[in-house]
Amino acid sequence: EDSSDSTTPEVSTPRSTTSAQSEPPSGNTAENSNSGAPPAANQQSQIEQSFATAISAGFRHACALHQTGSISCWGNNSGGQLGDGSTDNSSVPVKVQGIDDATAVSAGGGSHSCALHQNGTISCWGSNRFGQLGDGAGGNEGDVSLVPVEVQGIDDATAVSAGGWGHACALHQNGTISCWGGGWISTSLVPEEIDGIDDAIAISADHYISCALHQTGTISCWGSTASSMPVEEIYGISDATAVDAGSRGSIPGGNSCALHQTGTISCWGTAAGRSVPPIARDAPEEIDGISDATAITTGDFHSCALHQTGTISCWGSNFSGQLGSEAGEWERSEAGNTFESSVPVGVTGISDAIAITAGRGYSCALHQTGNISCWGDNEDGQLGDGTSNYSSVPVKVQGIDDATAISASFWSSCALHTDGNISCWGTNSLGQLGTGTGGTFHAHSPVPVKVMGIDDATAITTGGFIDGHSCALHQTGSISCWGRNDFSQLGNGTGGNERDMSSVPVKVAGIDDATAISTSWTNSCALHQNGTISCWGRNNFGQLGDGTGGDLAEHSSVPVKVVNIDDAIAISTKSNSCALHQNGSISCWGGNYRGALGDGTYVSSFVPRFVVGFGG
Repeated sequence: EDSSDSTTPEVSTPRSTTSAQSEPPSGNTAENSNSGAPPAANQQSQIEQSFATAISAGFRHACALHQTGSISCWGNNSGGQLGDGSTDNSSVPVKVQGIDDATAVSAGGGSHSCALHQNGTISCWGSNRFGQLGDGAGGNEGDVSLVPVEVQGIDDATAVSAGGWGHACALHQNGTISCWGGGWISTSLVPEEIDGIDDAIAISADHYISCALHQTGTISCWGSTASSMPVEEIYGISDATAVDAGSRGSIPGGNSCALHQTGTISCWGTAAGRSVPPIARDAPEEIDGISDATAITTGDFHSCALHQTGTISCWGSNFSGQLGSEAGEWERSEAGNTFESSVPVGVTGISDAIAITAGRGYSCALHQTGNISCWGDNEDGQLGDGTSNYSSVPVKVQGIDDATAISASFWSSCALHTDGNISCWGTNSLGQLGTGTGGTFHAHSPVPVKVMGIDDATAITTGGFIDGHSCALHQTGSISCWGRNDFSQLGNGTGGNERDMSSVPVKVAGIDDATAISTSWTNSCALHQNGTISCWGRNNFGQLGDGTGGDLAEHSSVPVKVVNIDDAIAISTKSNSCALHQNGSISCWGGNYRGALGDGTYVSSFVPRFVVGFGG
């Protein structure tokens, strides 16, 4: 340290110390200390004042690089991320042991920190639960190093970035990047090179993703470990014929997929081409093995395609048999006793399907005969076969032989009949079956029941996460909705409070020219005859598209117009919404978790943005 100034820092809260008779403190020691008392002699900061040349803030701790090449850290030390050989929290800087030649420091969010040395090596310290120290050890809960350890196999690094979860990445002199650590899905205990990058000039590791800046000024991003490949933009695509904005549970913006004129399918977001692990893609990627698709649907961690032949193929997670097949490339999931397929597999026994829809853990197909079959999870009777037994192969929905459309929600489904009636089955906890009953936790029907007061419907759509509400498009161009209304998703000027609901259909205010509708868990959107779109319901991620949003409580109980769209021909709504334009381009708005908007960013948008590679 710089001995020219030996004055200790002025602080009001001392570093906590331990003795043989005391246990290490837990939580925030500043809250448990006598913050009004001056520090005792043996509690003074270990760091003499000197000029800092860099600073890095992690999760509840921070580190500083000194002119001398030493490093000091302060704050939370439950995982040893201060590097001083203890797990004592410190409200003043303490010196990281054994480092006097550092040129950079990065404090991560995974209770770890890393330093870049003059000779191009890297050392890290703190938690090693996910292998984020890169020394070939760790990977188990409780694994830590209270002092720096060298990252294996790196001697030419020019930058280091410690991620916000349990990983870190290094930039090499030759422009390549290697990462180590990981998270719940995959872990690497030593650095692995990221394929396809050889011209990087900067690196940044965040919570679940990492990004590289290239010499060209472009940026590529990937999941937390080297097993997640960098994003490559797909250019020159402007032939989309359909789009489905998917949803992964309550997370704002999961995977979305587009159907091309060629019959191929491209997806982006949480589950682009493979739903588990959740690999983020901020630009579209083509799904292997599909060249004759006529429709696409995205469920919770799985997707399905309808082929010209009337067959169906699905891919992604299969924890309840929602892929409808026991064939394919199966892999044991590290997250539990589930199976998945990273490539599309054929649904057993279906060769005459004309429509498909996917919910949470189950899928349904409409047949040429007007029958409906479903497969997968059936806890609330969502397969409609009169039982609560899940099925990995399709089973027939009871009592329906004249259906013209089908829509699956999280735990319930609805069918449109040739006479304009609608029937629904599955959970009815929020009145989503539209029968005038329900509203209790266990309410459900394992067979279809008729929705009250509707006999002229031309389209049907059901909501998303934890079900919620459903809507019907009438011959007149008006819309009726029923079910959950806690965020005013019924659009009739009411709602907005917990447990608000309607067990019978109510008219959406001010709409008489709709040609299509789409619903999610908390909001709905309508396509108008003139190509404009209006949305209503929750707006916490800007999913109404009117330029407002961002507040957790924000919503609209009546439809509002989506800005900058007057040529839409199709609409799909989940946690984010997407519109298909007349020229084949696609624009999306709302939540952008893991790249769901497909615009090359991970930032939510209150107004529509064009998806990369689809014109616009």
